[in-house]
Amino acid sequence: MKTGITFKEFVLMLFGMFLMSAAVYYEMMPNNLVLGSLSGLVMVLAHFIPFKISTLTFVINVVLLIIGYVFIGKEFGIKTVLTSLMLPMYLRI
Repeated sequence: MKTGITFKEFVLMLFGMFLMSAAVYYEMMPNNLVLGSLSGLVMVLAHFIPFKISTLTFVINVVLLIIGYVFIGKEFGIKTVLTSLMLPMYLRI
């Protein structure tokens, strides 16, 4: 099983997470538009928990990564970890 990541894949993941964070920050948050996924859950939780959206995203991502590692194992993948950490980083910026 291939576990490495090519430069092209890395750049595409960076760009994809940038687009996703821009959509969340500029479209979903100002319009109070909540869709499925972790971003939608975090937007709802942000109204009840006094943390920034980037912080909530990071915390929930870490919890989900730990659960994924426990149940799926090492094959869970470095790509999942990278993209899960890039989204809150971009939202913070």
